[in-house]
Amino acid sequence: MCLSAFDPAAIFNSGMPKSLSFLGKESCGFSVAKRVAPALRRRGRMLALAVGLGLTASVGQAGPSGPVTWGAAVNVTGGGWGRMIPLTNGHWLCVSTLFPPGTNSYLGIYRSGDACRTWHLLADVREDGRTLDNGELVALPNGDVLLTMRSLIHGSSYRLPVYRSRDHGAQWTYLSTIDASENAGTRGL
Repeated sequence: MCLSAFDPAAIFNSGMPKSLSFLGKESCGFSVAKRVAPALRRRGRMLALAVGLGLTASVGQAGPSGPVTWGAAVNVTGGGWGRMIPLTNGHWLCVSTLFPPGTNSYLGIYRSGDACRTWHLLADVREDGRTLDNGELVALPNGDVLLTMRSLIHGSSYRLPVYRSRDHGAQWTYLSTIDASENAGTRGL
């Protein structure tokens, strides 16, 4: 997955949805372009998306503040299904599924404190013996952040756990399970 540096306020204040979902390496550019480009075209803006290793974009005529200046792309090597949210403290969080060789996937939590121009790995979330993917973040008004994901043992156990961070994503504790299917075979949830 590739996250390009941009001024998120210029885009998010243009009437677009308050979160972007990057759906994976194979289709993220097309899926995001299909969802985002019409909103930008309606407001006289243009979004060009390209798929290489992930998503890169450029925006012209960003609005009253002028054009967006793009920086270097930030690559999350081996990542997929990335999702970003703004936090109450002005920072941004991104969750991405990481696929290390020879072991189960887990979730990496990245933070940007400079309007998404740079990203740093802040934390990771793992469950022993389980594969984690499809993370989703929710920022609560009190500053807490919730994280849910798919947690599975292929062919036998499928769960949708929820974790909470009270420190803007640095540490995560298990909160609850939305749904589970144990001994489910290949059916899942």
